[in-house]
Amino acid sequence: MIAAQLRQAMRGVASTVTLITSIAPDGHGHVMIASSFTSVSLEPPTVLVCIGQQTRIHGPLLAARRFCINVLRAEQEVLAVHCRSATGTDRFDHEAWRFDEVNGLPYLQGAQASLFCELIEHHAVGTHSVMLASVERVLTSAYADPLVYLDGRFRAIDPTR
Repeated sequence: MIAAQLRQAMRGVASTVTLITSIAPDGHGHVMIASSFTSVSLEPPTVLVCIGQQTRIHGPLLAARRFCINVLRAEQEVLAVHCRSATGTDRFDHEAWRFDEVNGLPYLQGAQASLFCELIEHHAVGTHSVMLASVERVLTSAYADPLVYLDGRFRAIDPTR
């Protein structure tokens, strides 16, 4: 009962949509949509992301210990939909994907921000892992226009309001 009530309550909490990417030790790329992401500290630069233990990226990300958090712009909804419905390497079939020269991580050119991270620690909590990561490098765009997830749908924020 309380889980259903919590789910309903959380549907009313807007979250910025991100695509988390990682490269497994075997060289295969992984990507997933995540809306449970937040900044923890500026000194040292630290973020938190929650990832379901049943997701395909969970094990490879823990093994690789490096990942990229791509904060999507409203205009990138098509990428979020594509990553939600595509499988395997097909998720990277879009011209916006680039591979970082330093660590080889996939990132989205034109994302609102791309945060290149190293896993510090993780804790299993129920069905998810809470992952704390140090931010090693950040790419940002000139303007903020995030894609958000609210009440089960992707939405854009109206900047005129």
